Amino acid sequence: MIAHRQGFGDLLAEGLLRVGETLGLEAKELFANEVAGVGDGATYSAREYLMNGLLYGFEPRQPIAMLHEVSRLIGMWVMNLQYAGSTPVSGDVYRGAAAKFWGHDRAWDPKKDDTIAEFNFTDPVQTVFMNTDVLVPGEGDIVLSRKGRTQDLEVFKKMRDEFYQLRGWNLETGYPTAEKLCELGPSDLNSDL
Repeated sequence: MIAHRQGFGDLLAEGLLRVGETLGLEAKELFANEVAGVGDGATYSAREYLMNGLLYGFEPRQPIAMLHEVSRLIGMWVMNLQYAGSTPVSGDVYRGAAAKFWGHDRAWDPKKDDTIAEFNFTDPVQTVFMNTDVLVPGEGDIVLSRKGRTQDLEVFKKMRDEFYQLRGWNLETGYPTAEKLCELGPSDLNSDL
C-alpha cells in the first residue's frame, strides 16, 4: 500500500508527521515527541542533555555524530554507575574526556544559570533510551536525574550567549565579530568591515 501509494498508503508515504497534520490536531496529539521532524524530536533532546540545545539550535540537520558524542559517553557512564566496572567510563574518565575534547572538565556540568523545539521547554522528559532514570553527571561526583524536567529557556539563552562569547560572535546576530574575523585573517572579508 505505502510503496505503491495506494489508498491510505498514499498518505502514510508522506510520513507520520504529515499524516498527523492531514488527519487533524486530535490525531497529531496522539504522537509522542519521538515522532517528529529533524531537530524537533525528543531523542537526544535538550531536556536531558542541556548542551544538545546548542547543537540543535545551530544546525539545519540533525547533528547525529555530535549528539552521539554526548549520549554515548553519558550512556557508558550510567552503565558504570549501575554496574561498577562494566564500562571504562568512570566519573574521572568522563571528566577527562570533557576536558580533552571540550576544553574543560566541567564542560558537561548542568548550568544553573538559535532556538530549539518548544517541547524542550514545556514537556518534561520521562525516559531516555538505555538511561531510564535520565541520569547525568553533576558537579564533582554528584549524580543528577533530569527525569521529569524540561530545559529552562533562560538557562538555554545564557548557554547560547556564553557559547557566542567564547567564540567571539555577536550576541544579537550570532555572526563572528569584526575583531574575530580580523583575528582569523580572512582578508577578503576584512575589507568589507
